[in-house]
Amino acid sequence: MDHLGFFVITCSKKTLLDLVTVVEKENEEYDKKGGHYNRCFQFDQGPFSNAEYKMVILHPNHFLPVGSTIAMHTKDPSDTSHLIGKLYMIAEDGALREGRDHTSPRFSAFPFTHSRESDKYLNPILIILNAEISLRRFYNLPHDEHYGSLCWEYQELIDLTIKLAGLLYHPLVADVATNEAVVFS
Repeated sequence: MDHLGFFVITCSKKTLLDLVTVVEKENEEYDKKGGHYNRCFQFDQGPFSNAEYKMVILHPNHFLPVGSTIAMHTKDPSDTSHLIGKLYMIAEDGALREGRDHTSPRFSAFPFTHSRESDKYLNPILIILNAEISLRRFYNLPHDEHYGSLCWEYQELIDLTIKLAGLLYHPLVADVATNEAVVFS
């Protein structure tokens, strides 16, 4: 369903804000040194190593039509060999929640919990760039019909994801407005 553009996986708001801060600092250093600098991200440290992720439902009524639910399982904190299941549905505000009411708990952010060597952790930058590709397609749809109907949290995550992707593409290789190559000195 991710391939169909019903949802995207991006980072949580906190992770996105932390990543924006890190990337902005690296971009400032790049600019200060006139482009003679390779950005150096510490993937074994936060916010990369402890990133949390969110699922953003782009087309709520198509993802889970009224009356449909999706089961999500998490490890039981008191006994990690057991899973606890919860049912989620599309609430009246278009968010994935435990109930239809807009005040019921949202599907929360989740960490990547599989044990791996530190050099094989999930890379949040790749998650952001993948999400940004899907969000560009989403933005090409009639804006009022789709973006405006999403809950405020999803809109905020979309905006932060696109902002971070723009920072990651620093410096721009092509001028977005003219689609012409930018010449670097």
